[in-house]
Amino acid sequence: MGQGSAAETVAAIFLAFVEQRTWRQAELAQRIGVSVPWLRRRLLSLQTAGMPLERDDETPQVYWSVPRGWFPGGIVLTGEQVVDLLPIVLRAPKSKRQQRVLRLLAGSGLDVSSQQTVVAGTLTALEDSVLGVLEQGAATKTVTRLRYQSHSDAVAHWRHVSVQRVMVGQPVRFVGLCHKATQLRWYRLDRVSAAELAGQEPWQSVSVEVLDKFISESVGGFHGGETARTLCFSVRDPESRWVADNLPAGWQGKFTENGLEVQAQSASLHQVARFVVSLGEAALCETNELQAEVQRLALGALHTSQARLNIHSVATNESSLWDSKS
Repeated sequence: MGQGSAAETVAAIFLAFVEQRTWRQAELAQRIGVSVPWLRRRLLSLQTAGMPLERDDETPQVYWSVPRGWFPGGIVLTGEQVVDLLPIVLRAPKSKRQQRVLRLLAGSGLDVSSQQTVVAGTLTALEDSVLGVLEQGAATKTVTRLRYQSHSDAVAHWRHVSVQRVMVGQPVRFVGLCHKATQLRWYRLDRVSAAELAGQEPWQSVSVEVLDKFISESVGGFHGGETARTLCFSVRDPESRWVADNLPAGWQGKFTENGLEVQAQSASLHQVARFVVSLGEAALCETNELQAEVQRLALGALHTSQARLNIHSVATNESSLWDSKS
């Protein structure tokens, strides 16, 4: 059994503990290619120098371990793990932080040219900064104070929110418990103009079951605050095929001889009706209240369109009359 230089042995020990956190002394000596007494002296020396090595004597075996996250200054990834990491980074929204990680991966010799062909959403510098605050608040259960302008607000207002879940998509949305309304609410990242952690405010928690139910009953980031009900409609062929591929998350579609039967468990009648209206004559409502809301929306759109046509017609007639008198 060789002894090797002290530097070579230390380097080999570090690499071994990067790969796995616990080694049987005899196996580690065999792995490094040194004798057990030589290895023991090096391990004790490293332990004295500050390496967080823990020795466990289980007669007749001796085990050496390091705690989780022991490696100073960060983590160590194998070449294979770095390759696995690249597509995950590429699929993240484009931001300064994403570009910083890509430069780090490129510095390791990895080819990151595929970032030109993998297209994800883009975050502004403000959105990236706010998203970091939201993620930290949700992870540490710390209340977030944010300046937010909803669609019904003329100006942005400060509010306290216990962020429960961040939904990264296009657009980025998050669900939080509004402290003023004491209700779960949907928020959009692009409508937040400032955010900061407010540790002095008590965190308000929501169970996973309640949160999942709220999200599943929502449509397109909107929850009507109503009691969830089952809403049904059908879609004829051939439109049924592309509709089946574009149903909102949580809606159930079942193919039949005549097309597609859709069932939505939703707390937003209005949002479901808007989806059905967009299908035109290809859709047929199977639920009375859904039928009534679809008719209301469709008639409203027709009246608005007809009014604009009438205005245009009057203007055209007046113009023609003026031309005939000229």
